[in-house]
Amino acid sequence: MKYERFPRRIVTGNAFCNRDKERAMLAKLLRQGSHVWLQAHRRHGKTSLLLQTVEDMKSNNEDIVVERCHLLFTSGMESIIKQILQSVSKLTAAIIEFEHCRGEQGKSQAFLDKVMESFSRLNPTVSMDKGKLSLSFETHNDVDALRKGLEKMDELATQYDIRAVLIIDEFQELGKSADGLLLESAIRDRLELAKSLTFVFCGSERALMSQTMSDTKRPLYNHTHQVELNRISADSYQKHLNQMAILEWNSELPDDVFNTIIELTERHPYYLNAVCSELWLNSEIPNNDDVYEVWDKTVGIVAHEEQRLFLSLTSNEKKTLVAIAKGFRTNMNSAKVTTAIALGASTVSKTLKQLQNKDVVGRDNKGFYVVNPCIKAIAIQYS
Repeated sequence: MKYERFPRRIVTGNAFCNRDKERAMLAKLLRQGSHVWLQAHRRHGKTSLLLQTVEDMKSNNEDIVVERCHLLFTSGMESIIKQILQSVSKLTAAIIEFEHCRGEQGKSQAFLDKVMESFSRLNPTVSMDKGKLSLSFETHNDVDALRKGLEKMDELATQYDIRAVLIIDEFQELGKSADGLLLESAIRDRLELAKSLTFVFCGSERALMSQTMSDTKRPLYNHTHQVELNRISADSYQKHLNQMAILEWNSELPDDVFNTIIELTERHPYYLNAVCSELWLNSEIPNNDDVYEVWDKTVGIVAHEEQRLFLSLTSNEKKTLVAIAKGFRTNMNSAKVTTAIALGASTVSKTLKQLQNKDVVGRDNKGFYVVNPCIKAIAIQYS
């Protein structure tokens, strides 16, 4: 049976490309219960990497369960607590299911009764949902309930020697809440005492995540192992794309076609997959014209999707963004750059910080760069 070669959603299995080093490191961290702060730009494959790592561990017969809690659309303390407790209930149900599968039927009922008793303060309800066990809590969404839910789930995982991983995505949303520090403190309390529960914190707003995790005055300061997720190497992509090309057309990609894909997408995981997912619909192996046609289509979609972002940029931000897109990456306060942008050095410094906070511009050992290659193309096209 054929599978989608380049999914635009979460990528695991045969469609996953490399990251062997990161997977091995994350597996070791999760295995030993080290809490992780996984940092990367938006759409750089954080969730895919985590879920693939868990699949690696399961294939190695390790007892592990995982649940992802997404906080992007939460609003306020009660909403955040409710979302986390829903993930706690799913993790607990996964532990129950895991124990049920490896235990005898008679023991499973006794195990379930014990679980119900343990979570009694959260008013648990067990049901079947699409053939799978479902556990829900009927409780007030307060900090005490959050602490209790995390505590009991950790105790359960510890008792049955199962590693439970709770991924909290867009964790920076806590900092936007009026009660953010209270919630961070509650999570830190459980994090410090956890035995079998491992927390993984992710967030696409790098400045806010850095503030949450690196500020000495914040509860989670110095409590996590930071893992920075960079882009996959061109060599790894070439091996991966050639494997996929052989499966599809019984031939490797021509070098010029591969180089064009890499040049246009700049190895951005999401946009490389987006381009390749279109190219792999061709009945014949693609050529450069096919790549440029798909790229123009992709850029056009992003131009529509990101209209709100473009409208939110100030005149100074647009000038600086265009300059970076056109190749000004270093010595941004030099006379050459400030003259070209027609802005003062102090204004350029301030503007760069603003663009970084908006995650439009990043910085690496080669200097500043536009995070999204499609936005870079748009900036050049309309400047």
